Amino acid sequence: MLLILTWLAQAPVARPAPDPRLLLDRAVTALGGVDRISRYERWYVTGTGRENLSAELQGLSPSEPTYRPHEERVAVVDGGRRVAWERRTPRNDGSLRWRRFIQGADSSGVVDWVAGYGALRANPAPMASRLGLMRRIPHLLLAELVSGGGALASRAHRGGRSVVAATLPNGVVLTLGFDSRALLSEVEYQVAMPGAGSLPVRWTWSAWRPDPNLGWVPGGHRIDVGGILYQEVRYTSYQAESDSALTLVGLPSNPARFLATSNDRPTFPSVAPSGNPAPGVSIISVRGLRAMLVEFADHVVLVEAPEQHPGLETIPAEGAANHGGATRELKDRIAALAGGKPLRYVVITHHHDDHLGGLGGLATTGTTVLVAPGHRQAAARALAAPPVPTDGDRTRVAIEPVATRRVLADSTRRMEIINVGDNPHTTENLMVWLPNERIMFQGDLFYFEPDGPFPPSGRGTMNRFFAGWLERRGIRPVAIYGVHNPGAAGADALRHAITEAATPPRG
Repeated sequence: MLLILTWLAQAPVARPAPDPRLLLDRAVTALGGVDRISRYERWYVTGTGRENLSAELQGLSPSEPTYRPHEERVAVVDGGRRVAWERRTPRNDGSLRWRRFIQGADSSGVVDWVAGYGALRANPAPMASRLGLMRRIPHLLLAELVSGGGALASRAHRGGRSVVAATLPNGVVLTLGFDSRALLSEVEYQVAMPGAGSLPVRWTWSAWRPDPNLGWVPGGHRIDVGGILYQEVRYTSYQAESDSALTLVGLPSNPARFLATSNDRPTFPSVAPSGNPAPGVSIISVRGLRAMLVEFADHVVLVEAPEQHPGLETIPAEGAANHGGATRELKDRIAALAGGKPLRYVVITHHHDDHLGGLGGLATTGTTVLVAPGHRQAAARALAAPPVPTDGDRTRVAIEPVATRRVLADSTRRMEIINVGDNPHTTENLMVWLPNERIMFQGDLFYFEPDGPFPPSGRGTMNRFFAGWLERRGIRPVAIYGVHNPGAAGADALRHAITEAATPPRG
C-alpha cells in the first residue's frame, strides 16, 4: 500500500485542458479583440521565401525536393467582400508563374503579368472561397471562429500546447494549436491528394512580435504536406489598414508593360476534332483535363489517369471536395467507348498528381501500368490510394517501366510509348505516338490553346524543348494532344516552336 501511495504521489497529474471557447477568446483578445479586428477593412500581407514543388506532387522527380523562390501578396477588403492573392514563383522549367487572383461578392478575375493580361467579370466568388483566402491571416481566422464560424468539436493538450478542433460549415476539421501566450501557432487539416490519399496539411506561424494596433503579428508561416516542407515565407508586411490592399483587389492600369512581347504572338486553330481524331481513337475531356483512349482488336489502352489538384493556397485546400470527380467521369466514358473490351494498359506520362491521380480508381485486375522507371513507386502509391471505390483487385495490377521505348501492336493498330528522358518539366516523361495516324499525346511537354496566343503564357520553354526534341528524331505529327490542351496543335504551331527553339528565348 505504501508503494502504491508513493507511486501515486510521484505520478504526473493530467493537466485539464482549458475550455475551447475561453481559449479562443484569449487568443483573439491577445490580437486586439474581435471588435477591433472587425473595424479594420484593408488587410494586407506580403512575404518572400521558397516553395518545394515536390511536396505537392509537382516536382522534377517523385523523391527529390524541387525548391523554387516564392513571393506572395494577400489582401482582404471590406470584411471579405473582395479578396486577392498574388504569387510569383518559377515553374520546374524556370518559366515565371506570376498571377493575381481576385475574388469578389460581385465579380472575380485574374491578372497574368507574364501574358500582360487582366480582366474582371461579373462572376461572383462564393463566400466559402473568399474565406479560404482570408484564413491565411490568423487574426481573421480566429475572429471568424469566435464569431461562430466553426463548431468546436474537442479540446486537448498536445506537445505542451493547447489544442482546439473546430469543424467548419463544409465539414472540414481544423485543429488549432496555441502557445503559452495563447497565440495561434499552427492549423492542421486533412486533404485528399490525388495519387497519395489523405495527407495532413499543417500551417505554422512563427516569430510573433508585439504590435501597437494588432496586439501581436506573426513574422511568417510554414506549410507542410504529409510532414514534408512545401512552403516557408517570411512576411515583409502585415498590415490592417493599407491602401495597398485596395490596389491588390483591383486591376493594374497596364499589366502588358511587364512583358515586351505579350502582344505579338501568333494564333493557330485546332487541327483535329477533340472527340474522335481517328477511328478507334478518342480524346476524352473530364473537368478540364484530357486523356486518350485507343482501341485495339481485343482491348483498349488508356493514356493518362488525370485528376484535379487541390489548391493549397487556401485554408482548407480549395477544390478538395472535387476529389475523384474526374476519375468517376472518365471511368464512365471508358465504359461507354470501350464496347466491352477490357482495359489492358494504362500509360502514365509522368508522376504529377494531376496525371496519375485517378490511377487507383481505373486500373484493376488484368491491367498493366506503363511508367517511366523512376515513377514506378509513385504509380504504386497511386494504386493504393484510389480516389473512387473500385470493384477489381488493384493488388494484381502490374507496373512495368519503359526505359526507352515500348511498342504495343496487333493487326489493327501500332502504338509507340517513348521515354523523352530528362526535360525541363520532369526528370523523365513518356509520350505516346500513333505512327500510322500521326497522332501524339503527351503530358506537359507541349502546350496549346486553339486561337489563343502561342505559346500560352509562360509555356515557351517547354514548347521549344519538345519541338526541338521531335525535330532531331524526325517525328512529325499532324496533331499533338495533351492533358491540359483543349485542342490539337498542328504542323504550323510545331514549325513555329521549332523556329523559336533555334532563336533566343522570348519569354
